[in-house]
This record gives sequence, C-alpha cells and structure tokens, in this order.
Amino acid sequence: MTSWESRYNAVDKLPLDKIENKVIKNMIKKAYRSQSITKENIDRRFRYVVETHIVLCTVIQEQFRRLGLANIASIFGKNHATILHYKRCYYDFLFQDEIFSSLHKELTNIALNDLYNGKGVNLEGKTKSEIQEELASVIAENARLKRKIQTVSEILDV
Repeated sequence: MTSWESRYNAVDKLPLDKIENKVIKNMIKKAYRSQSITKENIDRRFRYVVETHIVLCTVIQEQFRRLGLANIASIFGKNHATILHYKRCYYDFLFQDEIFSSLHKELTNIALNDLYNGKGVNLEGKTKSEIQEELASVIAENARLKRKIQTVSEILDV
C-alpha cells in the first residue's frame, strides 16, 4: 500500500463526482511525493507532514467549497476544528514559506486545470483575478443564452 492509499479510501467515501474524486487524489499524490511523505510517516506529527496537510486542506477547502469541513477532515482522520485551525495556520504564517507557498500554487493549478480545462477554459498561467474575469464572462454568456432560449420557447409556444 502506498502512502496515499489510505487517503484515497477516505476520498472515495465523500460525496464527489468522478472528476472531483480524481482531482483530490491527484493533489494528495503530488503533495506527498513532493514532500517525500511515506506510509511510515503519513500519520506522524513531523512538521513537514503537518504543514503538507495544512496546504492540502487549505486548497481542498478553497477549490471544493461545497465540501464541508467535516468531509475534508475525514480525509486526514481529523475533525472540523482542525481544518479551521489549519486554514488559519496557512494564512497566518505558512503562505510566506517558499516551499509551501509553491506547493499551494501547484495544487491549486492541478485543481483548476483538471476541473475546468476539460470544459474548454484555458487557465494556464492566469492569475486569480483573470480567472474570475473569465468566470464572469462565462456566467454572462450563460445568462444571454438562457434569455435566447426563453425567447425562442415563447415564440414556438413550447
């Protein structure tokens, strides 16, 4: 059993679709490999293991907002209060650490690319504000198309 398989089993129990499930597993795998976390130390309280979990929990919470704290906590065998503490730790001090800031960015990119690139949105190299602008544009286009469908439906009396 690899170091991340126990986490995979916990992810499989969450209310996620196939793509979301795969994205979270990819993020776990990337984080554990980049920080050399093995099955022997995965549940130990070594600083680099805890800090890796802090980054993972933070990114999962940011990218999967509908996934509650208790669900995120279940991945790591923690409770919801620990996840709140992790997020506070990340934004209070860990985001200034070059290694973990870089890991946060890599995991965020994995999530954004895997979740949205398959749907025709190019996020490569875009900043958060550029992604938000892109999202606003897609939402506006969606609203325009809904109005167009409604107009056609009214004309056809459907």
